[in-house]
Amino acid sequence: MDKLPLELLERIFSEACDDAGQTACALRLLCKSACALVEPFRFRSVAVSSFSLLVNHSG
Repeated sequence: MDKLPLELLERIFSEACDDAGQTACALRLLCKSACALVEPFRFRSVAVSSFSLLVNHSG
């Protein structure tokens, strides 16, 4: 990871974190630098498991 340009790593992590959050969670566990790079993309995509929970918490 140390040999790739920061911009390339950010692009890779951005594309990888387009799922329901599993990839971001896994990348955060990789190392401290990956954790920092993934942080801006962490909540880009979330999964709602229950519509009623969403409606009850939306205000």
